Amino acid sequence: MLNILAFLSTEELALMIPFFAIASFFIFAIALPILCAIRFSLAYLKNKHTEKMMMIDKGMIIEEPTTRRATIIRRGSLMLGLGIGAMIGFFVSEYFQCIPPKAGIIICISALTLGGLGLLVSAIFTPDDKRKSKTDDPTVNHVE
Repeated sequence: MLNILAFLSTEELALMIPFFAIASFFIFAIALPILCAIRFSLAYLKNKHTEKMMMIDKGMIIEEPTTRRATIIRRGSLMLGLGIGAMIGFFVSEYFQCIPPKAGIIICISALTLGGLGLLVSAIFTPDDKRKSKTDDPTVNHVE
């Protein structure tokens, strides 16, 4: 059997252990789950497309789901608040030269606080689709 590592000494092989550990961690803990997720999501999309095509062939009407503007604004403002909060927390922890556990706490608290503030701002500025006027409610008896 051909030994491809025969030209390396024991010390050189010992130095390669961290490299192989990091490479195997990357392959099995990061790359493999991502590739599996991509594979299964593509299979899901293909099956969904096949199902829609069969429904069209049978003459069924397909209603496309609509994304609500308020949901998109709410999610975007949450992500924006979390990002700005984490950035501010990082700069505050660097300014006060906090040690790592305290710095992480400062970053998390500021990110969550500004994320919540982003949700409050989105709740104030987005229209609520679920509100109905009193004239549109069929259960209300109108007295004329």
